Amino acid sequence: MRGKALAAAALAMACVGASGASAADPDPTLYCVGDGGPLGAATAAEHTVLVGDPKLPAGVRERRITVAGGSTRIVEAGPPRAKEAVLFVHGNPGSARDWDDLVAANGRFARTVALDIPGWGKSDKLNAQIHTLDGAAAYIEAARRQLGIERLVLVAHDFGGIWGLQWASQHPDALIGAVLIDTGVLKDYVPHPLALVWATPGAGEAQVASTTRDGFRQAVNFMQPRPLPQSFVDRMYDDYDRLTRCALLRYYRSVRDATLGNPNAVADKQTAVLKKRKRPALVMWGAKDPYIPSEQAYKQRAAFPGARVEIFQGSAHWPFVDNAPRTRSLVVPFLRPRLSAALERVGARAVNVRVKVAGVMPADRVVARLGGESSNPTAVRGTRTLTIHLSHPLSAGAHTVTVRAFGLAAKRLKLELAGPRRTASGRHAPRDPEDR
Repeated sequence: MRGKALAAAALAMACVGASGASAADPDPTLYCVGDGGPLGAATAAEHTVLVGDPKLPAGVRERRITVAGGSTRIVEAGPPRAKEAVLFVHGNPGSARDWDDLVAANGRFARTVALDIPGWGKSDKLNAQIHTLDGAAAYIEAARRQLGIERLVLVAHDFGGIWGLQWASQHPDALIGAVLIDTGVLKDYVPHPLALVWATPGAGEAQVASTTRDGFRQAVNFMQPRPLPQSFVDRMYDDYDRLTRCALLRYYRSVRDATLGNPNAVADKQTAVLKKRKRPALVMWGAKDPYIPSEQAYKQRAAFPGARVEIFQGSAHWPFVDNAPRTRSLVVPFLRPRLSAALERVGARAVNVRVKVAGVMPADRVVARLGGESSNPTAVRGTRTLTIHLSHPLSAGAHTVTVRAFGLAAKRLKLELAGPRRTASGRHAPRDPEDR
């Protein structure tokens, strides 16, 4: 497979001089025009749906939205109306379903959303105007606004990092932090052979048109220390129809156009914006990645100062698939809020509880309860006081204030109230309502 890829790269580089510098290059094979002609007919005859989408994990939902001239699939979990969320962006080849394990895990404590980038998965694949670097970034922004998300943590893989960080550099106030898996701001990056092929008119169409399911399986597992689950690979190929292959070519040619004359043009622009503020970031990389070398992992600190870097020695390009347990053990604690609470003030008609939430994400639906009374549920980031309004004064004795948040362990606070004090004359004095 490596020999074939290098041969294809040589063909691509031989064609580069004759190619125009535009993502809208004419298609000499007509593969991406109309029904695709003879090559399109060959793809249609070979491409079949073998496994389809698996059943969604427990707690995970699926729906569609239409924005920016195209519809797409949304896979989500957690509170559906939370204003801050975790957004998963897949790469090439892939879809929102790549993230099932992490969407389910993170949806237990935060709003979690994965979407199909237009051209991929079960998205609308016909709007070629979206199939550019800035087109994908604009689509992410349009989807964010329609979903009612004000700020988000970006989790991205492969090309998803290029799309996602392009969005982030254009909307930096909406970015809370990032989890980058074999992707990121790619500085001094030499594209892999297939990327060069896909960026070249004629050569790219010939390569994608000649791809079969068996060839796809071999390419995806190239240099994988452990083969990826065949069901995962076959599901990706089920979505890899002619329209997706044409979207792939447009996206790669868009990046080619954006970096003509300066290979670091995109990376420099993204870094210049993102480095201005320190955001939490977790970078994970397969040591044997044949497409984006693991040396890129530490370069992410240029855009995300202080980023934590984890190298998976036994993984290649899909560490979140071939080592899902380790990925989950890193990502979930990184994103899960840390909740603490303390009694602040106890009065005759109200109890104030000081709540502190640390971490990347806020805690959602935070509420303090005492008996049958409770504060108003709210999202909390940082420190906040919750007030429990009491319909009756508290009786003397022991009470428990419970602080709960969506998906987090409850905190229980003990409250002791003394009985009424006696005066020097032996009469009962009213209990100070401020006594704890």
